[in-house]
Amino acid sequence: MSPGKDIKILGGKGIGVVTREGLPVRPGNSAINPVPMRMIRGTAMKVLNDHGINNGLSILIYAPGGNEVARRTCNPKLGIIGGISILGTTGIVTPFSTSSWKASIVLALRVAIKTV
Repeated sequence: MSPGKDIKILGGKGIGVVTREGLPVRPGNSAINPVPMRMIRGTAMKVLNDHGINNGLSILIYAPGGNEVARRTCNPKLGIIGGISILGTTGIVTPFSTSSWKASIVLALRVAIKTV
């Protein structure tokens, strides 16, 4: 990142907040996983550079209805409150795949271990 180009990415209404250790996002931060966070930051940096802008930028991501949708996910069990998580690049999770199931068990165990 160039000097002066501080890019802040925050979750607004409908984006959950992480409240427990064990997830790839630290407690207190918006539930935006590292890969989409890097993609958003990289795209923002490219736009700033392409237009010769040397200032920083704040990006607010929100998901109308995210709080209601999140109640039907594993978020409450994982300690993500107030909305959905931004998980990856497609926005689609295949909960019936073996790899997806294993990954969700690993995350749940990490959170459980950190909670004890």
